[in-house]
Amino acid sequence: MRALRNLLIGLVTSLGIGIASGVYVFNLGMAQVEAIRAELPAVDEPGAYRPNLKTRVYAEDGTLLTEIYRENRELLRLADIPKNLRNATIAAEDRRFREHVGISPEDIARAVVVNLRRGRISQGASTITQQLARDVYLTRRRQLRRKVSEALLAIELEKRYSKDEILELYLNEINYGKGLYGVRTAAQTYFGKEPAKLSLDECAALAAIPQRPSEFHLYQDREGATRRRNRVLEQLCEQGYISSWQRDIAQARPLKVRPYAPPDWRPRHAPYYTSWAIKELVDLVGEEKVYTGGLKVITHLDLRLQQTAEEAVRNLVRSNAGRGAGQGAALLMDARSGAILAIVGGTSWDKSQFNRATQARRQPGSAFKPFVYTAAIDRGYRPTDRILDAPLSLRDGRNWWRPKNYDFRWHGEVTLRHALAMSINIPAIKLIQRVGPQTVIGYAQRMGIRSPLRAYPSLALGTSEVTLLELTSSYAVFANGGQKVETATIARVEDVNGKVIYEHRPNAMAVLGPQTARTMTDLLRTVITAGTGRPAALEQPCGGKTGTTQDGRDAWFVGFTPQYVCGVWLGNDDYRRRMRGVYGGAECGPCWRRIVRAAVARRGGMTAFTYPTWLAPG
Repeated sequence: MRALRNLLIGLVTSLGIGIASGVYVFNLGMAQVEAIRAELPAVDEPGAYRPNLKTRVYAEDGTLLTEIYRENRELLRLADIPKNLRNATIAAEDRRFREHVGISPEDIARAVVVNLRRGRISQGASTITQQLARDVYLTRRRQLRRKVSEALLAIELEKRYSKDEILELYLNEINYGKGLYGVRTAAQTYFGKEPAKLSLDECAALAAIPQRPSEFHLYQDREGATRRRNRVLEQLCEQGYISSWQRDIAQARPLKVRPYAPPDWRPRHAPYYTSWAIKELVDLVGEEKVYTGGLKVITHLDLRLQQTAEEAVRNLVRSNAGRGAGQGAALLMDARSGAILAIVGGTSWDKSQFNRATQARRQPGSAFKPFVYTAAIDRGYRPTDRILDAPLSLRDGRNWWRPKNYDFRWHGEVTLRHALAMSINIPAIKLIQRVGPQTVIGYAQRMGIRSPLRAYPSLALGTSEVTLLELTSSYAVFANGGQKVETATIARVEDVNGKVIYEHRPNAMAVLGPQTARTMTDLLRTVITAGTGRPAALEQPCGGKTGTTQDGRDAWFVGFTPQYVCGVWLGNDDYRRRMRGVYGGAECGPCWRRIVRAAVARRGGMTAFTYPTWLAPG
């Protein structure tokens, strides 16, 4: 009863909500406290401890892609945890740990005074036992009822376990930031050693983290972490655990931690797709739910098409290795829904986890020209309008820029259709001069380009870097009659109880007039039927654009059918390396055709460019 009385006296400060709440706590009365006690889980009840659960990510067909978890924990006996770390934890978290019965009225009173003086919650009074009770049995919601439950459970834990047993549980359970739970995982991650080999200063650095693990982890702020470590060393000295000279030596040591490495999850399939899907999942539901919520996540990944795309990209790179190509990427999406069906971010995940489909910004070359032509068509130009392809000189600061065509020839007056189909450069430069580079940038951004674009005439030739994801998704606007759809890798997310908390639904927005989109679709079909994109030709209607940078660093083909959009890139990670005799149409075109043909064969697809009612403008 004395412990219960102490609980009632001190509850208010644990919450830090002031004297008025103290009146409420006393008014709860013994009956209310007993009612809360009756609802508590028994500390030795099977299943009372509910650890954080793994999130599982699946392909469209239910194949498990990966498991994601935060609490990567390895248990240790207290005897294997160094005395310095035990003492540092007690000194920093609960100096009266060896004396109290689960709650500490003295610390509660001290916290109340400090919080009232500062006018804010700056100091707590939860004991180690209360923290353990909260982490194992309760939630972290800051409610008075939860604080009562926490204190009651702490008292019960003290009755059933010895102080050493409670400390052992705590040191194996507590959060040390960055998804690290328990002292062994924390010691291995931050310092690369077993806890038994930690130095005094390293023990103090770890002991300073649990107060605010998301802010105080050792990768966040090295100077702040050093100050907090030194404060724990002061507390150790003040409380008689170490001498002043031990404190001084430890405080003088620089804080050295290992470079941060994310949790070692390794996707079973489609690693580039899976890694990008996890990023999108975190954006959708938050990091906490992803790493602890036990979610079931269904992606749009079509494993068969993913395998086809991976093989096609490997063959593309292999067949052009003799001409200087070292890497490739591809992305396939459903034009109507925005669902991403396959991502190939490189030739080998084991050698490089850099995703060249979603992260790499490269010059798109002539694959950018459709944005220039879109701006012109939308402002009244027609495919039959003629434009002179002849030598051109433009002032570039103190220098002159004299662009050339890829074949180093001049073609005289040409129609816009022919100029785009044959990827002639000068007409594109003249068009961007007429409509304005900033206007072209506006169209590109509305259609899906998010990378910075430089407003120079050379933009018409694709001199500003973009990602394959941006470029591919932008081309979907043509297939969709002027409607932009947001891309998505995540199809559905269920919580641990099977309740659907997210489901992907197409989100379309008109960014072009339907007539402009259809005219551009017709122009881009000509690229494949009678232009540089002929190697990509399919049995069904399709449009697209080749892209080859004049310095030989990048080759592209991006195209679409009525149902699918796909982009292919070939090049090198080392931007200094150049390819020889490699062209977007001749090399990337056949790779694109193989991927899209497989998609049509496997999933079916529309046979004409028609526009469903949900994509109709207005």
